Amino acid sequence: MMTGTVASRLDPAIQCFSQNAKGESVPVNFLINTGFNGYLALPPLWIQRLSLVAEEEKGTLTLADASTVPSVFYRGLILWEEKEREVIVLELDGDPLIGMALPYAFRLIIDFENGGNVMLERIASLIGA
Repeated sequence: MMTGTVASRLDPAIQCFSQNAKGESVPVNFLINTGFNGYLALPPLWIQRLSLVAEEEKGTLTLADASTVPSVFYRGLILWEEKEREVIVLELDGDPLIGMALPYAFRLIIDFENGGNVMLERIASLIGA
């Protein structure tokens, strides 16, 4: 199980470790965004801190309000359930985000109050998914 807390704007958040180009683990506080179907989104400052290398040229993302924004796609490593996992990282201004592709086969439990608990636990019937 992975745990976190509800931030001041009632955003569920967890801390994960991402790996930089030197192989060092760097803690990143991510907001969990149930409206984002990708793996991770990081602002340019975090892309630079982790020394991520672009996977593709600029593309376009469609946001929940149907607006579009330019973005670059990267490959990154995140420590997930104590294992390294390679994921697609999108460059996007704002807070670091975890989308719904990363916690596939997990149950998300949120106590929506300032400082409330956030829990991600693997769904037993989908272990190995």
